Amino acid sequence: MERISLCPGCTACPEVVIDGDTIRIGGQPFRISAEVIKEPDRMTGSLNVGPRVMMSRAAMERMIRANPNSEHLDEVQFRRGEYFFTRRKFRDAENAYSAVTKLGPGSSYYELALYKLGWTFYKQELYEDALQRYMALLDYKVSTGYDFDQKHEKEDERRVADAFRAVSLSFSRTSSHRLGRWAKGR
Repeated sequence: MERISLCPGCTACPEVVIDGDTIRIGGQPFRISAEVIKEPDRMTGSLNVGPRVMMSRAAMERMIRANPNSEHLDEVQFRRGEYFFTRRKFRDAENAYSAVTKLGPGSSYYELALYKLGWTFYKQELYEDALQRYMALLDYKVSTGYDFDQKHEKEDERRVADAFRAVSLSFSRTSSHRLGRWAKGR
């Protein structure tokens, strides 16, 4: 039995125990189904990020049930949302992304979850709900000091521009009567 730390020297991460064909994370056993021997070097220099664990959807579901208050819940839920979204299971994606947004801005996945939740509603043709999430995203950006007239990281600028495009598309697909009602409620 081999004991390793996901982050050497870190006391916040759960201890990982590898015992033959299983790995224990946070006290839960998971079957090892594959091992990445070599992967492309995504880092320059000699920084070693240590071992990584890739989990199946079923393993993520089990981890959520076993550790509903885990400090990693936001990431697991976001990854579940991504899994469902790419498979066009938008109601399931909606639930996963919503779980992240309910955790609030303290989650490092909050902003991305708002963005993806907007697209999840849009794909379900729930344009008013999509508008609410995109406007919440843009309001959040303003609350953090984001200046729309300044240069930002390329990915951040792309996401903001995409949110504005989605707002425009959502407005164009919402009837004027319903849109007026939505604006009054905002």
